Amino acid sequence: MATILCIEDEDHIREDIAELMESAGHRALQASNGKVALEMIIAQSPDLVVSDITMPVMDGRELLAELRNNHPKFAYVPFIFLSALADRDDVLDGMKLGADDYLTKPIDFEMLANKVEASLRQVERMQAQKEQQFVKLFKALSGDAGAEPATAPAAETEPGNVEPPIDGKPEDRAAPAKAARPSAREKRRQKIFGTIFQFGNVHAVEEQLGSHRKGVMEWLEEKAFSFFCTAQPAKSSVAKIQNGGVLVCYPDGDKDKADKQSKQLARELEEHLQNDQLDELARETSISRELLAHLVVVTGSLYETEIGLGDIDDPDRFSAAIKEQCDKIYSDERAPTRLSESIKQDKGHLVPLSLITQGGDALPIKFFNYDDRSRQKIRSSFALFGKANLIKSGCLIDLLALGFLEAEARKTDQKDTIVVDVHFETLTSDDFLGLYLSKFMKFVNNSQHKVMMSVRAIPSDITSVGFDDILRPFGKHAAQPIIQIAPRMIEAHANAGLSVSSIVCSYSEMVRSEPDCALFLKTKQHLSKAGILLVLRGLPSENEIDKFSKYGFDGYVVSRD
Repeated sequence: MATILCIEDEDHIREDIAELMESAGHRALQASNGKVALEMIIAQSPDLVVSDITMPVMDGRELLAELRNNHPKFAYVPFIFLSALADRDDVLDGMKLGADDYLTKPIDFEMLANKVEASLRQVERMQAQKEQQFVKLFKALSGDAGAEPATAPAAETEPGNVEPPIDGKPEDRAAPAKAARPSAREKRRQKIFGTIFQFGNVHAVEEQLGSHRKGVMEWLEEKAFSFFCTAQPAKSSVAKIQNGGVLVCYPDGDKDKADKQSKQLARELEEHLQNDQLDELARETSISRELLAHLVVVTGSLYETEIGLGDIDDPDRFSAAIKEQCDKIYSDERAPTRLSESIKQDKGHLVPLSLITQGGDALPIKFFNYDDRSRQKIRSSFALFGKANLIKSGCLIDLLALGFLEAEARKTDQKDTIVVDVHFETLTSDDFLGLYLSKFMKFVNNSQHKVMMSVRAIPSDITSVGFDDILRPFGKHAAQPIIQIAPRMIEAHANAGLSVSSIVCSYSEMVRSEPDCALFLKTKQHLSKAGILLVLRGLPSENEIDKFSKYGFDGYVVSRD
């Protein structure tokens, strides 16, 4: 049974059409003009619309244009236009507007019924074909039917948006100069929590900012630092970090309280910048206030570390200790190893995620993320690491994930294909590629699963030939890889012509960046023509899918716990 919306300003005609639809076993909705119909379409999501053209308030043409331009989620709902205007020009105008079919008045109800059924069958065929293509391409990603077993994934992390390892042990920084022989209390250490506040959207609009990027970033960081110095909870520490952003640490060691304080401070900072500061920056830079408002979206990564109780007792020493830790983590070449070891010591592991279609059907393909605590550590570490440490930690995280995947593979249905995440830098690292390739192939040879490779953080200037060369050592296991990139990079990679089966976007990045829907759909059409699927990864539940359906994603990677 389909839901059919009948739009006609003449009551008796509308009621006759509705009766015809109901007699055919469909659910019929009725609207007397385009304005009422628009509200019903948004609320009821009909499968097909039968609409008159000439109506009061909002006519059929205006309704269709409104849907196509401003409501992309409903842009592909089939439209059958009705009109008493039978000349050729009116028919052409209706079709140019995007109508799927056209019928002139007086209505031939038998013809209308046939057109409705034909349109519905076409929709079903297109949906079935789309899902078949979805499954087919993903299966192709894992190789031929006789392909060797599959491989494991890496962490769900995004460089530049990650967290620091538990650090700051006594040997990692100089002892306070307060006393030659620290007291027993000073020797004891306490776990504390904090938040790394950053402006992640700056990276999404670098081209639009042009030469102002550095100045805007410095302005945002200075305003944030000044704000937190006055708004911070009592006895907290505030420090600038070298990657851009501000770290606020709370001395009481209460994780839940730290999380609540972080969310409150983020909201207050955004309101402060939105209400009082943007006009000043707009005047200084000539950048539109609308763009600046997009930049002040604040992201927060939970930070966890240990500090000596003697430092916590003294606000100045507390701030100095946190600042020293941050500076050390940025460049200390041992920090990535400590991050990896910390994840293992805390019994880190991988969590399976399901790939599902728009219709809610699960495919026999499993993605894997690190557990929440491990991801917290990774996010905060990546936010504090310098470039060299970012690259090294990404490689170590990839290697660690392969080890964890061995345990997960034993619990995964052998019919499922396993997706293995790997950072681009791991594949181009002189220090780590050989080790990663060896461990990857060992897993593949010992596993009964098929494998797909998912490559993260692809540079925008990579060429198709260069990408193929990088993946060549992995043979058929990388024949049709997945790539995971930021939403802002989709258009660039769509035009690059890389030989990939799908492009994956992060849920958190989509939420934060809120890309322009019309431009996103245009790029999606380009990908579809190239046979490339578009997938949204990391949704906390299937309830979130409807919020993103307007972007045209082919599938969603969701936790089904």
